[in-house]
Amino acid sequence: MADDALDLSAEVVELSLIEGERRVSPPEMGSIEGERGRLYVLVEVSAPAELWDIASERLVKAATEAFRKARGGITGALNAAAEAANALLLQENANAMPDQQIWAGLNCVVMRGSDLYLGQAGPALTYIARNAAVTRFPRSFDDLQTGDAPALTPLGESYAVQVRLAHFTLKPHDVVALTASHLPTLAPPDAIEAALTSESAQDAAGSLADLAQGQDFSAMVIRVGEQTGRRTVATAPGPSIRESARRRRGEPRGLSSSERERDAWWYGETEPTTPVEPAAPPPDKVSAEPPAPPPASRPRQEVEPEPRPHRPTRRSRLEPASQVGSPDEPKALPTPRRLDRIAERAPTRRPARGSLLGALRIGVATIYAILAMAVGAIIATLRWSQRALGPLVQRTGPLLDSVGQLFVGAIATVWRFLQSLLYQLLPGGEVPPPRKPGATSAQRDGPPRDRRALWLLAAVGLPLLALTLTAFLVWRQGSTRNSAYNEHAAAAQAYLEQAQAAPTAEAAQLVQQAQAEIEAAETIQPNSVELRQMRERAQDMLDRTLNIIRLTPTRLAALSESAQPVNIAVAGDDVYALDLHEGAIYRLSATRPVDGSLASQSPVVYGGQQATNGTLGTPQFLTWMPKGNDREAALIVLTASGQVAEFDPAANTVRILPFTPVDARVVAIEPYFGNLYLLDREHKQVWKYVPDGSGGYSNPPSSWITAEASAELGPPLQMGIDGDIYILQDQGKVSRLNSGKLRDFSLPAIEPPLTSPLVLATEPPESTDLFLADGERVLRFSKRGELLAQYLPPANESWGTIRDLAVDTNAGALYLLTTGGVYRLPYTSATPLPTPSNGG
Repeated sequence: MADDALDLSAEVVELSLIEGERRVSPPEMGSIEGERGRLYVLVEVSAPAELWDIASERLVKAATEAFRKARGGITGALNAAAEAANALLLQENANAMPDQQIWAGLNCVVMRGSDLYLGQAGPALTYIARNAAVTRFPRSFDDLQTGDAPALTPLGESYAVQVRLAHFTLKPHDVVALTASHLPTLAPPDAIEAALTSESAQDAAGSLADLAQGQDFSAMVIRVGEQTGRRTVATAPGPSIRESARRRRGEPRGLSSSERERDAWWYGETEPTTPVEPAAPPPDKVSAEPPAPPPASRPRQEVEPEPRPHRPTRRSRLEPASQVGSPDEPKALPTPRRLDRIAERAPTRRPARGSLLGALRIGVATIYAILAMAVGAIIATLRWSQRALGPLVQRTGPLLDSVGQLFVGAIATVWRFLQSLLYQLLPGGEVPPPRKPGATSAQRDGPPRDRRALWLLAAVGLPLLALTLTAFLVWRQGSTRNSAYNEHAAAAQAYLEQAQAAPTAEAAQLVQQAQAEIEAAETIQPNSVELRQMRERAQDMLDRTLNIIRLTPTRLAALSESAQPVNIAVAGDDVYALDLHEGAIYRLSATRPVDGSLASQSPVVYGGQQATNGTLGTPQFLTWMPKGNDREAALIVLTASGQVAEFDPAANTVRILPFTPVDARVVAIEPYFGNLYLLDREHKQVWKYVPDGSGGYSNPPSSWITAEASAELGPPLQMGIDGDIYILQDQGKVSRLNSGKLRDFSLPAIEPPLTSPLVLATEPPESTDLFLADGERVLRFSKRGELLAQYLPPANESWGTIRDLAVDTNAGALYLLTTGGVYRLPYTSATPLPTPSNGG
C-alpha cells in the first residue's frame, strides 16, 4: 500500500530536562513514519520517580503501535492511540496502591504533506507559531474542566477517553511545539511567544530550556522546512507481538500444526489421527534412573500407582524422557494413565463408542439450540411481564420469595446428585487400584459397564438444569429491578409535589432532587412514557423557578472544528465575526443566513492584506465604533503586531490609523463616543485613547482606573461600557466603575452557579441591561444587579460554548459567537421582563 503526498521537511529537536540536566533520547518522546504520515508523540506522566522512565517508554510504544495498526483515517488512528495508552494505565493501576498509581497526558501530531493533525488526551499543550503569531491549543485549560466528564481528565483514571482533535495547514518556517502542560506557569505568554518565534528549532528549544529555570520540563520542537517533493511510503506487515517476544527471549518459533495436534492428544482433548509412539533412544543417551532389576528377583508386593506425568515440552515430545538399561535393551515410556485405559479398550469398543458419541453430540447440539431459543423467549416474556405485571409482582413478592428459596434448595440437591454422577462418568476423578503384576484389563477393571444411559441422562439433565437456573435468575433480577424502579419513580413524584408549594430557592433544590431520581429510574426502564412525562414536567418547573427562557436561535453561519472564534460586532444589518485560526474577519447579514461554514465566505479584513497605507497584521480584536467625537462610524481592528486599523463598509477599504501603542496585555477593546478603550489584564487597567484630528489615535493613552480601584480589582476578563465601565473578573465577579473609581454594585447568588463566565456586554444608554455569558447560557441583569432572565437553547439542543456576544437593543436581539457558529437570538419584546421575586 503506498501513498503519494507533497512533503515538507522538518527539523525536530527533543528537549528533556530532569533536575536541570538535559537528557539524550528521552523516553517520553517518540515518532514513527508510515502511510499516514509522520507521527510525533509526547507523553506527560505523573508517577513515582522510579517508574517514570519505564512508564513513559511503554506509553509511547503503546500509542505508536496502536496508531500504526489502527484501521481507517488519521483521526481514528489518533483515537486508537489514546485508547491504547489509557488501557495500559488502567491495567497497571488496577492492582497498584494509591501512591503507586500512574496517570498521563498524551500529545500527538501527524504531519502528512502540508496538513497537520493534532490529537490530545488529558493534560497536553501544543503551540503553533507562524511568523509573529502564536496559536495555543487548547486556548485555556479552564474551558476543559467543565461538564460531567472534563476533557482534562488524565489517562489511567477513567475508562472513557476524550480526545481533542484539530487540523492545521502548514507552511514553510512554521514551528510546532509539543510541550509540558505546566509551561504557562513557568513563563508569561509573551516570553513563550518570543521563544517559539526563534530562527531555528534548536534556538526555540534552547529558549524554552531557559524559561524552565532548572525545573523538570519536556518539549518537542518541530520547525517546518521547504518542500522536498513527493514521497512514497510503503508498508508491509511485521512480525506478531508474540513472535517478537519469542525472538527477544531467544526462544524458537511457535508450534507447528503437528505439534499442536500432538499437544491436544496428550491431554485427551482429541484422538490421535496417527499412532504416537515413543521414539527410539539415541545410542549416546543413558537415563539417570537406576536400571530395573530382572523380573525373577522382583519382590511379590503390590506396586504403588504411577504418578501422572507432567506436560511434555517440545523436546520431550520428540524423544523419550527416560530410558532404562543399556542401549541394547531400551524400555518404552509408560503411557499416561488416562490414555492407558482408552488405548486398551479401543480394539473392541471403538465402533460402538464412536457411533454412540456421534449421535450423542448431534443430540446435545440440537438440545442446546432449542434451549437457547427457549431462554430467549423466556427473557422476552419476563421483560414484558416487568411492565405489564409489575403491580402484581409487587403484591405477590413475599410469596414468590419463599417459593424461590425452596426452589434454590431443590436446585442444590439436584446439583449434588449430578456432581456425584460426573465423578463416576468422567475419567481421572478417582485413583484406580494398584496394578497387579500380570493382570489383564478385564481382571483389573472388572466386568464392563454400559454407561450410555448415564451419558444420556447427563446430556439432557445438565441443559435442563441450566435452563431452569437461568429462568429463575432472570425472574429474580426482573423483580428486583422493578421494585427499584417503583421506588425511584415514587420519590421523584413526591419531590415534585413538594416543590409546587415550596419557596423559590427550596423549590429549585426539590426539583433537582426529582431529576436525579428520574435519571436513576431511567437506567432501569429507559423507554418509560411515565418517566418522559415526569422529566418534562420537572424541567418546566425548574425553568419557571429559575427564570429560564428557552430561545430558538437563527444560525447565520456555521464554524469548522478548527475555528477559533474571538470577537463579534453588529452594526445595523451587518454582523462581523473574527476567526483567529484563519486570522480573518467576515461580514454576514443579520437577516440572510449563509450555507456552509464561516471560513467558506470571503473575508473583509485579514492578515497580510494590503491597506491603503501599508500591510495589515493578523487581526486580534475588533469592535464597532459608532459616529461621534469627530469620528465617522467604522469597524476598528487591533492586530497582533500592535496596529489599529479601520474598515469602511461603504467604501469597502481598510486604512491603518496612527496609533501610539502601550505596554499592556490587552484582552478586550470597547468604544464609547469616539474614544477607544483597551482592557489590560496584566496591570488591571483601562487605557483610554482620544481621537486626534485625523480620526486616528496617535495621542498617548491615559490610565482611566485609579490606583486604589486597580488594587481592589481581580484579573479582568472582559468589559462593557455605557457611560460607566463594567469589568468582568475571574470567578464571575462584576465591578462597576465611574470616573475610574469603584461604585456600589454586585450580582446576586445565581442558580445554577456560574462555571466559566467569559463575556460581558452592554451598550449605551445607561438604562439598557447587562448581559453575561456563561457556557451555553446568557444571563440578563438590570443595572441595579437584579437577575431578569436566563436564556438557554431548547431542551436537547445546543448552540455551543459562547465566546463573545453583541447586543442590538434597537432590534431586541442578541448575536452570539460560539464554538458552533454565529447565532441571532430575539431576546425581548416591547414590554420589559418582570423582575423576579427571588433573584436566586
